Formats: sequence, structure tokens, C-alpha cells
Amino acid sequence: MGVKAPLLPVNPPPYFSPSSDSPSAPSYAEDAATHTLPRAVPPIARCNLLTIRRPYGSVTGSFVIDPELEIPPQMIPALKKDEERKNLLLEVGNKRTIDADVWVVDPAPQSQSQASSSSTAPLPRTTIEAVGGGTSGGHNSLRLSLHSAGSRPFSLVVSQFGTVTLELPRSFSGPLTLHTRNGVGRVQFSQAFESMLTEFSDCDDMRKCFVGDFRESGFGRGGAEWEGSTVEVRALEGKVYIRFVDEPEPQKVQRSCWSWCFRS
Repeated sequence: MGVKAPLLPVNPPPYFSPSSDSPSAPSYAEDAATHTLPRAVPPIARCNLLTIRRPYGSVTGSFVIDPELEIPPQMIPALKKDEERKNLLLEVGNKRTIDADVWVVDPAPQSQSQASSSSTAPLPRTTIEAVGGGTSGGHNSLRLSLHSAGSRPFSLVVSQFGTVTLELPRSFSGPLTLHTRNGVGRVQFSQAFESMLTEFSDCDDMRKCFVGDFRESGFGRGGAEWEGSTVEVRALEGKVYIRFVDEPEPQKVQRSCWSWCFRS
């Protein structure tokens, strides 16, 4: 699983402008229409109910989730107390990193009789969770790119004390909940992503938003429970960077010596 999926050939024009409060923070002032070609699904075995816990190591790799893939029960690790089984769980210890590319495959084609009997039943959410270091001051980094979830709704939870970089497919439409300290200043969206964002509240270190048109989606209408995709990010220390997965990776902007000497 350590094999990275190759990027399809593309040479997008540069679009990030040098604007940052940090010497190494990426700039997100891009043209919202600019995006790259999708990354090809890697030719690796599909997985399901996969748990990787490395207290003393990092996790780097590509994962293709097939929620319908049956796994032998004796090969599935036991759950912790009050833990729910995930389709993919990545967890590392303090001062370790997660660098993951994830795809979710579409459901297998159904026969006409199967399709008619289940046409009104929503697909269950694909559950993905990435957990960084569990103690303060670890300076971990976590990058997770969800390239495609197909037609399946998903639940994505990212927990990290250090820096989080999250890339989501443009098809994502659903609630985004952010837990950070010091509020807005610790979260940075790309321009394209922010243009699709509606913010509902920001208080007590929790920010509630919706990506996409919440009125058209029917989110919260009549008090009905949301059955679509959800994303939750917990980053108590460090910054959070969120963009669409088909956007070119932002370039880090370095301040000159003079700008640092004379900054106010």
C-alpha cells in the first residue's frame, strides 16, 4: 500500500499569489476555475474494514476502498471500547505523520430486479477516519486526499494535534464541522473551496459550515436526518488547509529577510 498513484500528465499555469502570515504557509489566492486532471486509481488491491495503527511509525500510501468487499472475520482486529468499525482507519502516534490518497469504488452493477427493490434505499456511508498524534506538542502533519467517493455518501473524520491538509472531491456536498483553537485564524480554505462554503456558526472553538447549496440539497429540511456525506476535522494545534482534490498543490511562499525585519 506504499505505492503512490501516478499523476496524469498535466502542466497547469501557476495561480497562487504571495500572500501569507507565515514563512511556510501555502497561499490560497487562486483562480477558482483552475484545476488539474484527476489522479488515476492506482492498480492495487482493494481494501475494506482496514485498520492501521502505528504508535511508533508513520502511514504513507494509497487506499482503494470497496465497502462491499467481504473480509474474513478472523482477519479483522478487535474493536476498542466504544469504537465503531470503519471502512478505513489510519492512526499514528505522537510525532508521526499520515500521508494518504484514498478512493472509494462505486457499487457493483445490479440486476433490474435488485435495482427496482433498492432504488429508494440510500447507500450506507463509507466511513473513513485518520487520527494523528494524541498528545500536545507533537508537531505532527496529516495529509489526506479523498480523490473520489463515487456515488456513495461518506463520513470522513480527521483528528490531529498538528497541521492538517485535506483535499476533497468537488462532488462533495454536505456539512463540514471544524474543531480548532483560536477560531478562524487557524483554518485556511482555497478560494474555490471557500466560494462553495456557507458558514452557520463559529463559537466555542467549533465552526459549523455546509459545502454546496444546502437549500437545494434539502439539508435540515423538516428536521430530517441527513443521509449524505459529512466531514469533521479536529485540529487542536497547528493549522488546517482545505481545498478540492483537483486543484494544483499550492506553492509555499517564503518571505524575504527585509519583509521579516520590517513587518509590523
